[in-house]
Amino acid sequence: MCGFFISPSSFDQIKANFLFEKYIAYRGVLPKKELVFNHYNFKFSRLPIVDVGSYQNQPYQYKNHVLVFNGELYNYQNIRQLLEKKYKVQFTSKTDVEVFLKGFLTLGPKKFFKIACGMWAYVISDKLGNFFWGRDEYGIKPLFFMKKNYELFFSSSQPALLETFDNHKLNKNILRRFIVTGFQDPNSFSFYDNCELVKPGNCYYFNYDKKEIQKEICLFSDEKILDKSLREVVDEAIISQYPKEVNSSIALSGGLDSSIILHVLSRNNLKFTSFSLDLLNSKKEKSLIFQTIKQYKKQHQFIKTESSELLNSCKEIIFNFGQPLRSCQPLNQYSLRKVALQYNSKVFFTGDGSDEIFGGYTQGFFFFLKQLIDKGTKENLIRNKLFDFKDLINLKDEFLKEDIKKLIERKTNIFNQDLTWQNIFKKEEFTLPKTPEDLKSYCDFRLFIHPMPYWLMTEDILSLVNGIETRIPFLDQRIVYKSKFLERENFYFNGKNKYHLRNSFSDLPDHIKNCKNKFPRPSDTTEFIFENEISDSIEKFLKSDDFKELFQINHDFFLEVFKSDKDRKCSLRSDNWFRILSSYLFLNK
Repeated sequence: MCGFFISPSSFDQIKANFLFEKYIAYRGVLPKKELVFNHYNFKFSRLPIVDVGSYQNQPYQYKNHVLVFNGELYNYQNIRQLLEKKYKVQFTSKTDVEVFLKGFLTLGPKKFFKIACGMWAYVISDKLGNFFWGRDEYGIKPLFFMKKNYELFFSSSQPALLETFDNHKLNKNILRRFIVTGFQDPNSFSFYDNCELVKPGNCYYFNYDKKEIQKEICLFSDEKILDKSLREVVDEAIISQYPKEVNSSIALSGGLDSSIILHVLSRNNLKFTSFSLDLLNSKKEKSLIFQTIKQYKKQHQFIKTESSELLNSCKEIIFNFGQPLRSCQPLNQYSLRKVALQYNSKVFFTGDGSDEIFGGYTQGFFFFLKQLIDKGTKENLIRNKLFDFKDLINLKDEFLKEDIKKLIERKTNIFNQDLTWQNIFKKEEFTLPKTPEDLKSYCDFRLFIHPMPYWLMTEDILSLVNGIETRIPFLDQRIVYKSKFLERENFYFNGKNKYHLRNSFSDLPDHIKNCKNKFPRPSDTTEFIFENEISDSIEKFLKSDDFKELFQINHDFFLEVFKSDKDRKCSLRSDNWFRILSSYLFLNK
C-alpha cells in the first residue's frame, strides 16, 4: 500500500533518494512526498485505497507530531466516532491515517491497539526528537530500523537499510540452516548480521533525552467481540475490509476460506473479480472451483504460468525481499496479481490465516491426536479417528500398520526430511525451534514463527510490485481474537477440519462445506525446477566454490542425487532443490 524511508538530515540525501527509488518507490503510485521534520528527512510513496479522490499523501502532520503509516485501519470510522464523542477530537479529512495518529496520541498505544483493527507499519516522531514505531501483531506489513550513533533510520525495505551502510555481513549459519531445513522466520532472524528486526505487536519508543529504546507489547483485546457469534465477526471483518473506492479481486481456491470471502461479498452484493491458478497439481481443486463459480454465477479466470516468467518473478521478489524464497508458491501468486492488475484491481483478497486459527492443516490433525493420547485415549479410538479423517490425511495402508505413537511422532515432526537428505547433511547441526506440544502451540507456531511470517512478507512484496494491496480477512484482529475462545477439541470434528468455521457458515453450498480434502497452496514446483534453464542454475551453484564453502559434504554424491531426481522428475525433494535455486539467486542478485 505504501513505503517510506526515514533518515537523519545529516545523512547523504542523494544516496537516500537513490535507495528510495531502487527499493521503495514501487510500493506506491503517487509521486514521492518528502518532509524535513526536526532534523530528519521523511520520504513516502503511497498507493491510495482510502480517500482516493483527495490525493492526500504522507507524511501526515498534526500539531507537534508527524506520522508515516503503511497499511489500513479497518475500523477507523468506529474509532473516529469514539474520539469525537468522548474526547472531543476534531478531524479535517476522511482518512484512516488521521484517525490512527490522533487515536494513538489521545488514547496512548496500549488502549489504542486494544481496539484497533487492521494491518500497519508506522513511525511517529515529535518535536522533542522522540520516536514511536511498530507493526501489527501478525506482521502483515514490514518495517525495519537501524540505530547509528544515537540516530535512527527506518525503512519499509530491509535491502534499503542494508545498503545504507556497507558493514553488514552475510550470516552463513542462517543461510545453511535455511537450505537444509527450510526454516525461515524473518521476524526473528536476518540473513545478515547486526540487523534490527521490529517484532510484530510491539510498540517501540526511543527516548531522545535518555538515548535508549524501550518496547511494550500492545495487542488487540476488545472483549465486545465475544458478545458476537463467529459468523457475525467474520462477516463484519470481511465487509469492513472491502474497498469502497477501488476495484477488488479474490484468489479463489477449492477450499473453505476463500469461498467464504466470496460468499460474504456476494451476499452483500459487492462487486469483485476472481482468479485461480491453472496448474497440473490442482486438477481436483479446479473441479470444485468450477462448481463454485457456476453456483454464484461469477465470471472467473484460470491463470497459467510459464517457467521463464516464474524465474523473472523469483529474481524480482528476492531482490526486494533481501532473502531467498523457501518455496515456489510466491511465484505463482505473483502471476495472479499481475493478471488482477490488468483488470484494474487494487485490492486482492486471500484466505490465508484461517488454517492457523481454526485448525485446518493435516499436520494439525496429528497434533490433535497427540493431545488425545496424552489424555489417555485408547489406541483403538485413535485408529478410528484415522478412518474418520481419511480424506483429510490421505490415509494409507502403512499408517494402519505403524505403531500409533511412532506414526504421530513422525507426522508431528515440523522439519522432517527424507533419509537421503538427512544422510547428506548428517554432520550439520542447527538450532531449530522447539516442536509444539499440542494443537494450540502448533497453530501459534505456524502463525507467529514458521511459515506465516515469511509468507506475509513475500506476499506484501509480490503484491505491491504489481501495484496491488493484499488483504487477509482471517488475520483481522477481531476474527483471531474470537477464535481464541473457541473449543479447540472441536477444531477437527466429524471427519472435517475447521469445524467451527464450517458450522458458522451452514448456508454455504454443499460441495464447499462438506469437502473433507485439504488442498495445499498450488505450485508445480517439480516441473519448474527441472526445466533446463532452472536446473542448469542449480547445478552451477552445487559446483560453485560458494556452495562448497557453505557445506563440508560429499559434493559429487549430492550432485548425483540432483541429477537422478531430475531424470526421474522426482517430487520428493522439489522444495529442497528450490531452496538451492533461490539461495543461488539470492547470493547473485
